Amino acid sequence: MVAKYKQQIEFVAEMKATPAGHHQTVNDPEILARAIPGTRLAPCQLDPVHAPSRLSRYQMSESCLDIAHLGPRMAFEGETAQDSYTLIFVTCCPGPGQAFNFGVEHGAGYLGVFPPGAVIDAMTPPGYGNAMLTIQGKAFMNRLESLYPGVPGSVLSAGAALRPSTSACHAFQSGLVAATDGTRAFDSESPEDFGPGLEAEVLADFIQLFADGCEQRRPTSAPRLQKRYQRLRQTREFIEAHLHQHLPIESVCHATGLSQRGLELLFQDLLDVTPTTYIRQLRLQKARQKLLCTAYQAGMVKKIAFECGFSHLGRFAHDYHRLFGESPGATLRR
Repeated sequence: MVAKYKQQIEFVAEMKATPAGHHQTVNDPEILARAIPGTRLAPCQLDPVHAPSRLSRYQMSESCLDIAHLGPRMAFEGETAQDSYTLIFVTCCPGPGQAFNFGVEHGAGYLGVFPPGAVIDAMTPPGYGNAMLTIQGKAFMNRLESLYPGVPGSVLSAGAALRPSTSACHAFQSGLVAATDGTRAFDSESPEDFGPGLEAEVLADFIQLFADGCEQRRPTSAPRLQKRYQRLRQTREFIEAHLHQHLPIESVCHATGLSQRGLELLFQDLLDVTPTTYIRQLRLQKARQKLLCTAYQAGMVKKIAFECGFSHLGRFAHDYHRLFGESPGATLRR
């Protein structure tokens, strides 16, 4: 009965979420693609060594609360659910994070509001944590009518990066701990213990934080920083389109009009990695995706490594094991 009301993310060969315990420890960044229900996320771990993350999921009647604490530095690209609003509150951010789609640097206390089908493009530092609410569009609008009828239409249509007051953030976090603490939800077999009561608490707390953030709205980043975000986006798009090819840094510089020093500074400032590291990590992630979706046969690891732009199989195997904790062959045999 507990598993019915509290689902966790667990890695299986088919990449499906299955019920598990209260906290699910995650060692594979690929699992984080499923960290928000209904989203289409492409995660890329930027740190070269695998580090555990922790996920918790509270599935309710009209909404879903996901609480995450991420071990490594990550980059995420994708879209939110097509039929739901997504609110992401940053509970912990030891270093600067980036919300490229909103054009802001974010930290603890940031609230991202994403309308249905919105773009997510972000970098999170090591030790980053958040609480994410996904709620059906109609249900969210109904709640707003009763709890916050004065919500700005622009926030609902385009989304926003909000910075609620310190007092509102503290109140929200206290409420979140109180709502999810409790063996009352997980040791009982009564649906009511985990149903409408908890959902009403969580939604009211999120909407109160949302309302405070709308009242505290501030300008987004300066035009100069916006241009740097745009240049980084264009560079990443070029890299992804040419991952399967030999891709020296000089080629990236030529395609983007950046000097090698300028390219290095762009990636270090906004992603906290070098361009070379970013390319390698992205290739490793693409290789893993292919290995997970391919039937085992002799020579397939070599074929996929070459398809993803690796020319040195020994180095590929070493870097792959360092990042994912297993050999490419072990992944292929899943």
